[in-house]
Amino acid sequence: MRPFSSYPSPAFALFAVLAVALSQSVTARAAPDRAAGNPADSPQTPTLRRMFVTAATGTGDLSTWAASGNQDGIVGANQVCQTLAETAGLATAGDPLFRAWISDAANDAWCNIQGLSGQKTGASPCGGGTQIAVGPWVRTDGLLFANSLTQLAGPALFVYVPAVIDETASEVLTATLFMTGTFAAGTSSTANCTQWTTTVGQDQPGSSRATVTWGSSGSLSPCSTLQRLACFEVGVGIAVAKPSAPGHLAFISSVAGTGDLSSWPDAGGASGIDAGDAICQARAAAARIPAPESFHAWLSDTAHDAACRARGLSGLVSNNCDGGVAPPDAPYRRIDGFALAANFAGLLDDLLETSPSIDELGNQHSNNLVYTGTSANGTLEPSNGSCSDWTSAASTAAIGTTNLTTGAWTSTGGALCSNNRPIYCFSTAITIFWDGFESGTFARWSVAVGGS
Repeated sequence: MRPFSSYPSPAFALFAVLAVALSQSVTARAAPDRAAGNPADSPQTPTLRRMFVTAATGTGDLSTWAASGNQDGIVGANQVCQTLAETAGLATAGDPLFRAWISDAANDAWCNIQGLSGQKTGASPCGGGTQIAVGPWVRTDGLLFANSLTQLAGPALFVYVPAVIDETASEVLTATLFMTGTFAAGTSSTANCTQWTTTVGQDQPGSSRATVTWGSSGSLSPCSTLQRLACFEVGVGIAVAKPSAPGHLAFISSVAGTGDLSSWPDAGGASGIDAGDAICQARAAAARIPAPESFHAWLSDTAHDAACRARGLSGLVSNNCDGGVAPPDAPYRRIDGFALAANFAGLLDDLLETSPSIDELGNQHSNNLVYTGTSANGTLEPSNGSCSDWTSAASTAAIGTTNLTTGAWTSTGGALCSNNRPIYCFSTAITIFWDGFESGTFARWSVAVGGS
């Protein structure tokens, strides 16, 4: 791998300028173009619609929440959302309306965030009320959260970024569960703290650290646990563009294979960790992604750490990546433009900005387990191994989970190497723009600089 210092000076200069000027672009989110508190004409009038998780926390007895007006049940949850939205300047005197993503025995979240009551299916869906095409929604920091109710609750069941921003546009770092009593399809679970009236029992929560089945995590939570609520503005939204800014591109491979990477068709005769790079480069080239030769597999083995390889270096972190010179920092972005991290350190701080769940073709992957051999700090995960340095299907390896934004994205346990699993791929080049000019042709326009 060529050290960064050996690039021709024009490329180096451009790369350096981009890294300095653009590495902050991940945090420069588009502010909502709708003034805080500016009311919509009606839920059917398209306007920018917001969502948030509550800054306040409470138990499953909603009547004990300060913002509930002493009301329990779904009524209390909706009152919490409305009160906090108005306090934050997102609404005035009930306009626009905010509702909680929450269900009880008689009402589904699917209907509730449309401003309706009743259940999603049956003889009279949503109580016979007129259902509207609610969404898209942005978080209060301006990032697109989801395009539609169908995206939230099936069949897609994913959001672009986690529900981790509160009504004041601040990130919530603790108490990352929010109570829902809701299955992934937006329908009611029986785990609802006795219709949100008690701290006894369990509830079905959602997670602010997940992007797939975001509103219905797999584990129940005690009703006595302090949790948040997820709140949505009711009404038809306007189209919101996905982010577009320079950065290192990353994807999960659309193809999968065993831990013997030489057996993958895209390996091209390579073996071990080199086969991982060949697979990533073949996938990027097939998808016509800029600078396909700059992609490296997010894999570690006994002689290489992913934290070195992702920057175009070799060796181990403990050996300063063989003394290589790392390129200037820049954001890391999924193929769809959403940022994973503001810089390289952000990949390793146990909290990504969104999950690495998009493949090179732009498709969402739900809860995939991925071969990594890598711990959350980017080094070899020794307890589960690396499929005998990625040469054997008869061993074990550390795996990650594509749905999560915690360190579990790269290290969530171990698995047999005989299973077919994808891998993560990261580019060492900065893609400045991609498909940025003409439409109506098969050609992709792009500029990428750097890479090794």
